[in-house]
Amino acid sequence: MFSLYRDENDPSVCYLAYSSLAVEAIMNARYEVSSADEICALLQTPAPNLQSWRGKEIEKFLVQELATSKFCMRALEGGGVGTVTRHGPLNAASVVIQASSEIQNELVLYIPLSKTFPAIDGVLVVPQDGRIIYTQSTVATAHPLKYQQLKNVYQDLTQRQEFQGYTHILLFIVSNEIYDGFTVQSYKNADGSES
Repeated sequence: MFSLYRDENDPSVCYLAYSSLAVEAIMNARYEVSSADEICALLQTPAPNLQSWRGKEIEKFLVQELATSKFCMRALEGGGVGTVTRHGPLNAASVVIQASSEIQNELVLYIPLSKTFPAIDGVLVVPQDGRIIYTQSTVATAHPLKYQQLKNVYQDLTQRQEFQGYTHILLFIVSNEIYDGFTVQSYKNADGSES
């Protein structure tokens, strides 16, 4: 498991400060939708719920930053803080998918529909490094894993010939404000059992 944080010299951006109107404007610009009904349909929500749009857009924004910006990772295994590895902008394209079978061996950030992939927010394939990065963005220091669903996606990809020999990483994307506290968390499955 890993945790992502922005360069410690950069000020954190408070993504939660985005207003609902700002999120609507971002979605209009990115997805060419102009009404609440269109945004609602895009996000697969049962009713126009501004907080739902806002949360999903913030989550997507954090995940998409991984593909387009410089970032650092530290290992979380063993409750300690591992060596920092720095990565440059990957400039990966973003593609929305409905099933893991749509994931290809290309430099792409796959953003799954939430109902299809309850365990992760994105899958970043980095062929030049032989890595598949499963991403989870969170603003909470306690973040339970949906282990079985994650395992299903992992097993599907590890059995495919084009991904043989790839390293698989679970990456938590967190803000600077919660990074220190997040590194000492105990991660459990959604049902409370240890993962």
